Amino acid sequence: MKPTTSIDEFLSTLEELYARNDLVALRDAITKRRNDGLHDHANNLLDILTVFDGFIDLREGRCDLVIHNVPPAIDRLLAAGEQHYAARASFAVCQSHRILGNLTNCIDWAKRFETLAVKVGSVRGRVNAMSEMVYAYVYSGQMDRADRVSESLLTLADNQSDVALIITALESRILLLSRTGRTNEAIDHSIRLTDLASGDQQAAGLFQQATLLSRIGRNADAREVFERLIASYTPTSELRIGAILHNYANTLLSLGDVAAAYEQFHRALTTGTGGILPAY
Repeated sequence: MKPTTSIDEFLSTLEELYARNDLVALRDAITKRRNDGLHDHANNLLDILTVFDGFIDLREGRCDLVIHNVPPAIDRLLAAGEQHYAARASFAVCQSHRILGNLTNCIDWAKRFETLAVKVGSVRGRVNAMSEMVYAYVYSGQMDRADRVSESLLTLADNQSDVALIITALESRILLLSRTGRTNEAIDHSIRLTDLASGDQQAAGLFQQATLLSRIGRNADAREVFERLIASYTPTSELRIGAILHNYANTLLSLGDVAAAYEQFHRALTTGTGGILPAY
């Protein structure tokens, strides 16, 4: 029996479930459609469902499945002129390679994603693609390329006057600057990021800023930033309080305040949410 729900309505439902991160319901909807019988091969529904499977696999950490299953679907979607889904799927493959440490493949797929993002007119897609490139270039030691791309990325984002895009671009630029010893520039960009951001993004920016200040010996300034971060910390933050307290304690130790440092080390060990985040 042919499904009664139209293709557009069905895909809108999938998009809504994906946006809500309701992966169980999303998987159930895809499975039901397959079980009902796919009568819409001309509309590339099978390949689009494979793309959504890839989105789920990526969020659930099965990056190897994304890399194995999604690229053939992308090729068929491109052949059929479905550039929108092909672009989004390319991003998923790019992210999967990055997560697995396949940086050369990550760069290749980021370039492919950027090309498709330009074709479909997605500035957000271009920003995401260039951000992935910066990460892969930095961690593969290609700093000159990372520098050029991160600078172009920030210019692109600034021209859009979109805060979310600017924050993404700033994060990429800060990564490059901090990894190439340009710490003062990184701090300036970090201050701008924390002024724009809120919630977890602001907390991460403050943590990064304080760590960078400590790195160049500006421990009194770092102390102020750590205290601001701790005062505004919420238990729902993805940034672990144990990591904040540990780095704060190191800053206090550098300032010669041994008693206060000991207190913060003790708090870090007894919060139950300890663990040291990598320094920026």
